[in-house]
Amino acid sequence: FANRNHQALLLAMLFPMLALLARGRGAPVRLMALLAGLVLVPLILITGSRAGLVAAAIAIGSVPLLMGEGRRDISAGEGAGLRQQPRSPRSRWLIPGLGGLALVALTIALGRGEAWQRLVEGSSQPDGRLQILPTLLAMAVSYAPFGSGIGSFEPLFQVNEPDGLLSPTYMNHAHNDWLELVITGGVPAALLALVVLAAWVLRARTAFLRSHPASASVPVARLGLVILLLAGLASLVDYPLRVPAMAALGALAVLWAACPLAQNPSISDV
Repeated sequence: FANRNHQALLLAMLFPMLALLARGRGAPVRLMALLAGLVLVPLILITGSRAGLVAAAIAIGSVPLLMGEGRRDISAGEGAGLRQQPRSPRSRWLIPGLGGLALVALTIALGRGEAWQRLVEGSSQPDGRLQILPTLLAMAVSYAPFGSGIGSFEPLFQVNEPDGLLSPTYMNHAHNDWLELVITGGVPAALLALVVLAAWVLRARTAFLRSHPASASVPVARLGLVILLLAGLASLVDYPLRVPAMAALGALAVLWAACPLAQNPSISDV
């Protein structure tokens, strides 16, 4: 993608996908997934996206949940034949963790860790997102309660842009998709967004916090929820779901998150 934040987000989303791919598979598949995950680490650093680093950290943190490391996947009422294996020792993650850290250090040492450098050193230029935030908030109030109309942000911002922010570049989006939704869609769009957030929370409560019998659909639902979480957080600083490829992945994530949490014999049947 031309936008480094979108590129880094897509790469970060591959971590939970690889975890689900490796779940319950043999050693060759698990090794391939591990090597692919290690390759993603320097790629995300090279993009230069600070938001991508945050997304990658969250995505990596979700891997144990998708690999079935938690005890919540074990149902007390099921027989021993349906129970999952006991939680693996922490040393299982030691070698991959050390390998990932070594790749991070090597990428930074070679001067290719632009994302890390931007995160640590900051930027000499003020963040444009923070500069336009007061204008965006004023626009949200001015065009309430019904908004300016979906898709009207670009010409609308040109009308409301303060003289002090004029530059050779222009704002095609608010770089905060939640706020742009309120500006262009008004109260109805805000209420719809709240409904979506509530649905995600309720589904996450069911998928992550409740015990389930041995089921292949539970990790699939968790994968969808993790991807939607990453997209939602990234939308606070950009507009990833307006990119067609990311929108298609987001639609798939909704289907995955909504899949029935029923007992299935294998992941391939979901």
